[in-house]
Amino acid sequence: IMDDVSLIEELTEEQPPGAGAVVLCQALGPFLALDDLQAVETRVLGLGLQPTQRELQSKKLIGYWVYLPAMSPEKVQEVLAILKKHKDKEYYVGKKNFISLGTFGGMARAERRLKETRKMGLDAILQERFAAQSNWWLDIQSDGSATDELNSLVEDRPELQLVDLACY
Repeated sequence: IMDDVSLIEELTEEQPPGAGAVVLCQALGPFLALDDLQAVETRVLGLGLQPTQRELQSKKLIGYWVYLPAMSPEKVQEVLAILKKHKDKEYYVGKKNFISLGTFGGMARAERRLKETRKMGLDAILQERFAAQSNWWLDIQSDGSATDELNSLVEDRPELQLVDLACY
């Protein structure tokens, strides 16, 4: 007769704990508004799942900036004299002695402004401008039984996607 410990060890060798369990990890999103996320989260909770919210920050290109980097107060006066000579009034002197020559939504207008200022002999810089943007995802760990319901939820909402994640 086997003792209980040997019997358990023999069974676990044949079928290790969790051998039959499938764990599926997925993320549902992106949501651009929290109230939108919460509405879908309520539906996911209704499927018997326990999603966790995750916020991601991303950068969104919002336009372009043409400027002259920080310089000495004397150099600022020289540059302002050049701008006045060319009857240019599209500028702003910043606190740290940089000179903004304009912000633009489109690249073509920004490049035109850059060329104008370079023709005046100014070494202007063109730089992209970004704004931080948040979006949210629902991370879902399941046994796969709600896959059809999750897929149909995504079919109803073309802006959303359901992506597989590595489980930790």
